[in-house]
Amino acid sequence: MSRSKYKNVEEWRRQIRDWVFEMEDVVDTYVVMAAAQKARTSSQKILHIIDYTAKLRTIAIEIQSIKNKLNDKMKMFSNELLQVTYQQTHHHHVAAQSPP
Repeated sequence: MSRSKYKNVEEWRRQIRDWVFEMEDVVDTYVVMAAAQKARTSSQKILHIIDYTAKLRTIAIEIQSIKNKLNDKMKMFSNELLQVTYQQTHHHHVAAQSPP
């Protein structure tokens, strides 16, 4: 594997790690928010329903955004892996057909 390929893999690893940290932050926000909602009385829950629903929507949007980034990166990774595999297979096939 060439040095540039290693750089790509390292960059992908860094991005995925960053997205995992983002996801942890989103989950932490949800846990804190859900605990606060659970601790409220029934009348407080009614008063905060719009705020709570808006926060849930924001969390859902953040999760979808991270999911989209991961899916896009996995597609790019898969395409590059297929390209490298094809090049290696094609190279071996051509080398095997070459006269000695």
